[in-house]
Order: sequence, then C-alpha cells, then structure tokens
Amino acid sequence: MSEMKGKTVVITGATKGIGEAIARKFAQNGVNVAFTYNSNKEVAQQLAKQWDEEYGIKARAYPLNILA
Repeated sequence: MSEMKGKTVVITGATKGIGEAIARKFAQNGVNVAFTYNSNKEVAQQLAKQWDEEYGIKARAYPLNILA
C-alpha cells in the first residue's frame, strides 16, 4: 500500500463496520480518504477529524443518500 501514500481513495459508507475499517487502514498507511455517509453527519465529521489528527492525512466526509 506504500505506493498509494499521498494519494486519495474514495469509500462509500465509512462510518461503521467494514467501510470504517477499510478507511482507517488506508489512513494508517498515509492515504487520504474521501468517504460518504448516509445519516450520521456528526459521526462522519468526528471520524474525519480523528483520522486527520491521528494519521496526518486529509479525510473528508460527504453526504450520500442513493434513495433521495
């Protein structure tokens, strides 16, 4: 994964479960993370801030509701 350091990955649904684990693993390896969330803006923003501070990457959360 070192060849991805400094690049950006986009993950749909990263505020819990498998999506969160995947996003966290990329962040731990220096990959910037753009991720979507459906309903819990506060959790999404908290995770983005945590990953920014903890791993020194850029993490951004974007709302996405495919049913709207």
